[in-house]
Amino acid sequence: MIKPKSSGYVPVSGGEVYYQTYGHGRPILLIHGGFGMIETFDHMIKQLSEHHTVIGVDLQGHGRTAPFDRPMSHGSLADDVVAVIAHIGYERANLLGYSMGGEVALQVALRYPKVVERLVIVSAPFSWGGWHDTTQAALRTIGASSIEPMRGTPLYDMYVKVADNPEENWPKLHLALGGMAAGSAGYDHGEALKRGLPAPTLLVSGDWDSVMPSHMVEYFSRLVGGLRDAGWDSSGMNQHRLAILPGQTHYSIQSSAALSQAVQEFTTSVPELEREVLRRS
Repeated sequence: MIKPKSSGYVPVSGGEVYYQTYGHGRPILLIHGGFGMIETFDHMIKQLSEHHTVIGVDLQGHGRTAPFDRPMSHGSLADDVVAVIAHIGYERANLLGYSMGGEVALQVALRYPKVVERLVIVSAPFSWGGWHDTTQAALRTIGASSIEPMRGTPLYDMYVKVADNPEENWPKLHLALGGMAAGSAGYDHGEALKRGLPAPTLLVSGDWDSVMPSHMVEYFSRLVGGLRDAGWDSSGMNQHRLAILPGQTHYSIQSSAALSQAVQEFTTSVPELEREVLRRS
């Protein structure tokens, strides 16, 4: 893990959110999944910080951010992310969300479209039905019954190294995530996607992910992606992209070089509209 350029806490509704920044350039904020933290993006931070100011956050109850005296929801976590961006001094930022963080990133894009420069959603469906049946069943077990089985896992080991009072707060994290999972079961943002996403969006998943590859293709089609031949000059493309990474699972994809490369290319490329302006100038 490289040393952060800055770190601190941002006051939000119900508590304070911890963040770190790395590198220089256009900002990209990384949103981890359930039971994750900034450290789960170690591989990606190293590469992205060469071209970006990378902002990592520990969401409510995760990592160095203590449990809040409020229910956890994707919407409230999205509000927290926007507060962090504003606190650091940016009006807009690229966003990347993985798994649960992908749902949070989508909430930011839908609720605060002017804040999002480009959006990357990794291994996260737009509806509950996009998860494999076995994953849906596993999500339903999060809560009191998952506290002990997850002790000794890599995520637990990472958590106890950085969290304040981990023995007391580890159960609280499970209960908060379990409440959110129960409250959001059956969610479907398909109708909201009909309005489109203003920010250029990259959808990424593994071919052996917890999210069905066919669902990610449907997600892309909801953004009017891949519905026609783009043509020899790529003029038929819109601003959205899809990547299904071979040989990747829900758990390996975060540290894969292929993901970092895809994100780097997407966030540093010149959009077609800007490219046309450059041609004419």
